[in-house]
Amino acid sequence: MHEITTFLMNHELLAAGFLIVLIALIVNEIHGRATGGAKCSVHAIATLMNTHEGNVVDIRSLDDYKAGHIAGSFNMPLRELETKLQKLDAKKDKPVIVVDSVGQQGHSATTILRKNGFKNVYFLGGGMASWKQEHLPLVKA
Repeated sequence: MHEITTFLMNHELLAAGFLIVLIALIVNEIHGRATGGAKCSVHAIATLMNTHEGNVVDIRSLDDYKAGHIAGSFNMPLRELETKLQKLDAKKDKPVIVVDSVGQQGHSATTILRKNGFKNVYFLGGGMASWKQEHLPLVKA
């Protein structure tokens, strides 16, 4: 314990930087949970799709979507999401699963969906990269 205290005293800037990054990560996680949907694993998403008739919304570009997407997913690029939501209105009572490239835009999309009355909103942690990493099937258009 004495070594840790000595290290922190000798490296104040490093310790302060670590603390700031840690606080930022915690705040980001809390904000994401409060405003967006829940982050789910690949296997949890598959369960939502199979047992709860979850709807997958792929927010990547059309080119990325055509290169490989989850079977049965809808392509609604993030910049067009709000204008295309009427396509999902009849499915508001079912889970909606947002998929992006690497999990960075999922919070933005889930926030938009929640603001428009969708209650059961999730996003795939790690995006399509995590889906591909698990060697799960893709459909090419």
